[in-house]
Amino acid sequence: MYTSALVIQTGDAFVFFTLSPVFFPEAARADLAISPAGRFFTRCTGTVLFPFVLLGYLLRHHHIRRTEVGRALGACFTLYHAGCLAMYSWSRLVEGEYGLEWAFAPVVGVHTAWAVWGLYGLLAA
Repeated sequence: MYTSALVIQTGDAFVFFTLSPVFFPEAARADLAISPAGRFFTRCTGTVLFPFVLLGYLLRHHHIRRTEVGRALGACFTLYHAGCLAMYSWSRLVEGEYGLEWAFAPVVGVHTAWAVWGLYGLLAA
């Protein structure tokens, strides 16, 4: 679980920081260009995400059911992924803003799995 989060979200952080046109096709098109403020906040997301993911990975030996640190880490992990799930869903279903149609189901699926896993760990503690 922790290794998958580290690998996938480190990739996310890299994509956010570099604004790769593969994942942000609007960054390469002049008519849909991301504004300077949008680029700044997307890169901030990548910059803030990586330390959080790395910290979660480094604290993986503090079990969610046995230590206070583990419960705090589990709560942050669960809250983050539940928040991502809510934001992606709201953005796509209500506002129609989610631009990567092909990636919506896998992204929501991974965040759902991680949020449910964290919630299970917290409730079973």
